[in-house]
Amino acid sequence: MLITGQPDPGIQFGDSVLGQLDSGQTGTFRIGIAAIVAVLVAVVTTSVSGTSETSKDAQAQSDASTVNSAAASYFADQGGAESLTPITQTVLAVTADIVQTSSSAWPEDHLTTVYASVLPGDAIITVTDILFLDDKGDTLVTVDPETNAASDFVVDDLLTHYTAVDFDALINDAYMVEPPNSAEQTGQTFADYLWLLEKTNVSGSLTDDVSRNVVVFKLISVTALNPGVDDTVVLLYQQIV
Repeated sequence: MLITGQPDPGIQFGDSVLGQLDSGQTGTFRIGIAAIVAVLVAVVTTSVSGTSETSKDAQAQSDASTVNSAAASYFADQGGAESLTPITQTVLAVTADIVQTSSSAWPEDHLTTVYASVLPGDAIITVTDILFLDDKGDTLVTVDPETNAASDFVVDDLLTHYTAVDFDALINDAYMVEPPNSAEQTGQTFADYLWLLEKTNVSGSLTDDVSRNVVVFKLISVTALNPGVDDTVVLLYQQIV
């Protein structure tokens, strides 16, 4: 090490440092640089992909506020008696006789109608189960209001306490101009995003499920159970709104 205060001639940049290496060392040096560049390219590529996905989620979260306002306006403009439409269906071939109920007071439809491939009926068993995560990536739980007991959120909870947003109703009645991009199903087997209305109660109300909150779930993974044997899968959705 030089301690005279003069620059160390070995610590230089550009071609000058290569000039001090023999041919074998130069080749090794350049290979090392190439490897570093390759790693940086991979990092940038992954980052861009992740940014795009994050952007789509952020847009869905922003759109949820618009949909929530449109649904509230739709509800406020409804006159006359509320009409409830229940349907009973076996879903995923294992969840039997679940009653789904939609209301004419809200822009909503049954989940098994809007998301038929995600929640198939008796004759279709492609999807055998759906797992749910909360916005932090933990297992989504539900709390019984009577016992205060917590349990994993399952398909029964989804079908009983949620409906699908009916964007046709909102658009046809001029509450929205078009649906969010993430709500459009463009031929994929399973919806990338589930746009839902969560049924909620208002304190002091004599009627259950008198209010709605917009909730959005994003498809995280599709896991094949018997690859090469059949098409059965398990879906994993995460709540982002």
